[in-house]
Amino acid sequence: MRLIILFLMIEALVYMGFWLLSDGGESSALVLKSLYVFNSSLVAAKYVALYTQMMIWAKGTQSGVDFSLFQSMDMIVAIAMAVFSGWLVSFSGYSTLFICASSVTIAAVLILFLCRNQQQACSSLIES
Repeated sequence: MRLIILFLMIEALVYMGFWLLSDGGESSALVLKSLYVFNSSLVAAKYVALYTQMMIWAKGTQSGVDFSLFQSMDMIVAIAMAVFSGWLVSFSGYSTLFICASSVTIAAVLILFLCRNQQQACSSLIES
């Protein structure tokens, strides 16, 4: 879970970088390309961490079904966000998209951090 939180924090910074580059002015194509390649690598690493976490959560008697449900929900959210992002860009532009993406990513970090702390507190109560 720590890796997912770390990757999301870095991703929020990357989205802020995209926002800065998209908000007008002359931006270097090399900087934009480098940020895009870094973002693609980060997304790949984030998926590995997320799917590892989903495999941990899916332990049990029906782990295949549980993992399939997690993966299906992941894809449903991805499709819905792709549609919403396209709509948002068509009406408000890319700078708005990157601000929203950064804000949602920061919110996800906070939610995961709070859930992680609460899960650790519950685990310590069960162990004692």
